[in-house]
Amino acid sequence: MKLDLNFSITDLKGNEITNSKASDLAANVLAGKTKHLTNLKAYRIAVDLSQNGFTEVDRVDLDLMQKELNESELLPNLITAQIHEAIEKAKKKSGAEKGADEVNY
Repeated sequence: MKLDLNFSITDLKGNEITNSKASDLAANVLAGKTKHLTNLKAYRIAVDLSQNGFTEVDRVDLDLMQKELNESELLPNLITAQIHEAIEKAKKKSGAEKGADEVNY
């Protein structure tokens, strides 16, 4: 599924924070030491996010990535919450697309 983090983080009032792309912030966490994703998967996802602003991942890796970001002490709640919302949106979209493809006759 496609995870698009190509957006700027906003402050509590909804104003964009300068130089705060969610994709870059998530990539920086994943480029460090990870507990749940393998080193290679974390690196590949980090490169995709850094270069493209999005990545293609399966549900298992997305769940592990979400766990990495939620447990990271490098990002404040303001950032992890907005990335979490984007991940949940990707999961819902993927589920909706799957449901549309699965037709019972």
